[in-house]
Amino acid sequence: MFDLHRMAFINLVLSGLLLTGTIIYKYIFPKKKINFFVLLILISILPIVSIFRPGDYESGDFNIHIRNAMSFYNNLKDGQLIPSWGGDLNSSYGYPLFIFSYVLLYYFVSFLHIIGFSFIDSMKIFLGSCFILSGIVMFKFAFEEFKDKKAAFVAATFYLFSPYHLVNLHFRATGGEIAGFLFIPLLLYCFKKIIDKQSLLLSIWTGVILYLSYLAHSPSTVFAGLIILPYIYFKIWKNQNKIQIIKYLLLTATIGIILSMHAWIADILLLQFTNYHKSITSAIIFVPFWQLFYSPWRFGFLFQGPNGELSYVIGYTQLAVVTLSIIAILTNKVKLKYKTFIIFWLSLFSILLFLLTPISRPIWSIIPTLDLAQFSTRLLILVSFCTSMLAGYVSLIFSKKRAFITILVVLTIGYTIFNWGHRSDLQNITDSNLSQDIGNTYGASANESTKWVNQNNPWQNTIPTNHLEILNGNANIINLNRTSTKHTYIINAKSAVKLKENTLFFPGWKIYANQKEQKIIYTDKQFSGIMIFSLPKGLYFIEANYNDLTFHKYAKILTFILLAAIIFYSLFVYIKKKSLKLPKF
Repeated sequence: MFDLHRMAFINLVLSGLLLTGTIIYKYIFPKKKINFFVLLILISILPIVSIFRPGDYESGDFNIHIRNAMSFYNNLKDGQLIPSWGGDLNSSYGYPLFIFSYVLLYYFVSFLHIIGFSFIDSMKIFLGSCFILSGIVMFKFAFEEFKDKKAAFVAATFYLFSPYHLVNLHFRATGGEIAGFLFIPLLLYCFKKIIDKQSLLLSIWTGVILYLSYLAHSPSTVFAGLIILPYIYFKIWKNQNKIQIIKYLLLTATIGIILSMHAWIADILLLQFTNYHKSITSAIIFVPFWQLFYSPWRFGFLFQGPNGELSYVIGYTQLAVVTLSIIAILTNKVKLKYKTFIIFWLSLFSILLFLLTPISRPIWSIIPTLDLAQFSTRLLILVSFCTSMLAGYVSLIFSKKRAFITILVVLTIGYTIFNWGHRSDLQNITDSNLSQDIGNTYGASANESTKWVNQNNPWQNTIPTNHLEILNGNANIINLNRTSTKHTYIINAKSAVKLKENTLFFPGWKIYANQKEQKIIYTDKQFSGIMIFSLPKGLYFIEANYNDLTFHKYAKILTFILLAAIIFYSLFVYIKKKSLKLPKF
């Protein structure tokens, strides 16, 4: 079992070794400047050490994601390059999880599994990689803004050690939001480069990154607009080339929208067949206002309670830099070149803070896309970004007070040390254990389940003995083949029969008997959305197939075509540039 004090001791030792090494390096090479980029990477490793201990661990969605990834991987093996149906899930009755869920995580885990990593280790690598890369990208973006490596280091450190970042990494293990922490600074970095360089190729590939961000976690991408759109306006409103910049930005947005069409068009047209809209009005959850400022466990330094409760605190040093920024503005102690930017990030912080409070509920109800968040606390990713940018500006304001900045950074890292580990180890759990439990939906959201299931009991609890059952009549059934989206049987019906294909119905499922489509009944209350059909006496070859609806299928094809076109165009530009640089004989 996880020992909080033992883990904290290990974290303290590792932190002490890194701090001691840094001091020794500075003592031996007093004239050399510290490489803040390298130091940032070393610091970012500290909170992920516990992730790579042997075995599995209890942590929010960790095992749910692994089971989903196993089903996703099986879809890929079956030739479904953009899977829709989770056929192994829900006790093999399946449900359309991959149409609506973020899937970039599952592509990443599946790829690592193909090259030899276990699903458990692949998930750990994903979480750890996203965490480290989020700090690197934040450093790159902040340096573009500040033109100062120390300020960029401070901003990136605040971003990495934001309480909500660590809560997601260890206690929730929400792959989508961890990826959101990576993609938000990456998108801002790319948009800034487009504004500065006005490059066609950069605009095109930023559209691809926008698409990947949407696949990683659509709510984070949608809400990133609360920062990205004001930032773009702020950067170009006085730019003489604003028309040209807008053209490039529109190209980026168009590419991102077209590539992700298969995802967002499904949200618009297919969500009506799920439980999503029945549950969404009650899913917008606000935490009490005081919980944004103080965690109630271990004197405020632990962000998870004894029964798995989570803290959504903004952060203590994070709130300190917000306060210092306000004071600096009010006392007019800020250089003019910083003042406008600080006011910009303070304004965004204030808007986000308002949206985190229950009094903003009418706004969440009025604006349709906001209900994608489900939890107002997801905006804490954006809050973390704003406070990190303010931390960078505070380091510039107090640039001559090096000791103060050092203490601020050390405190930011130090007060989170109890949260660099998960609640308990499960060292005996392996991929084999989880694969046997792949159909378990414990802890899964019922939002993506079909609307015809029993709302009080949306999940199937046991794998059926027979995937095709006889309800009435007399018949012999031979199971031929079963993949995620295709089930085949031979039936010798000795009388008229009524049959139950133990798969949930969803638009796209069809049943054929001797290549003739059969009428499916899926509204029978007794069988809760499961497919039922009838056959007269005879010998039949039965196929139960899931195929994406026409609009969905062509949206996926369009994604492949556009991606291929982008790759070929990029190669053409690259080869052309190389050929121009070759010496002429």
